[in-house]
Amino acid sequence: PIGAVARVYYNSALGERKTITLPDESRITLNAGSGLWVLPDYGEKQRSIELKGEAFFEVSPDKVPFVVKSAAGSIKVLGTRFNAEAYGNNLILQVAEGSVQLEGSGNTLIVPAGLGGIVQSGQSPVATEGDSTAWAWKNGQLSFRNAPIPDVVAEIERHYGVQITYANNLAQKRYTGTFDKLSCPQVLAILSAAMGSSFSIQPAE
Repeated sequence: PIGAVARVYYNSALGERKTITLPDESRITLNAGSGLWVLPDYGEKQRSIELKGEAFFEVSPDKVPFVVKSAAGSIKVLGTRFNAEAYGNNLILQVAEGSVQLEGSGNTLIVPAGLGGIVQSGQSPVATEGDSTAWAWKNGQLSFRNAPIPDVVAEIERHYGVQITYANNLAQKRYTGTFDKLSCPQVLAILSAAMGSSFSIQPAE
């Protein structure tokens, strides 16, 4: 975490999405099960935050760079809109507007609007294809494009605040599809039919 001084912590619970407005009018929408840390002097000499999870950023233009730090790398902008995922040792970026500087292992990649990038801990950033569905979660949608089933399940669990069980032999399979404001049982029914195997909500203990 950034700094040793007291920081402000914002988080969204599982099944919850939350929008935060920072002192410079930058807006951050946190996806379910995500959190970020902000230093008390944010907006004075620095605009640094630390992200764990996923968020969509609408950064107000300013001469002071806006920096998103994570375990894997960092993102630096002056004013733009982008989606960032910081889970584990990966930092995944999709740019909606403007351009973004993605940094990792001492190397920098400039990512323009309509494209993406990824950086893993200890590695240089790599450009990826654009995916405008990356921030569909802001509107209550779940969208997957050739995503591994474990990633699909993890996102559904965060989105609805549940735990899901499924057959181990599905771990190597992938799924493409969009769920538009459906209930969790509806999503699991569609997924079960598509994969030919049952996905079910694990009862609370």
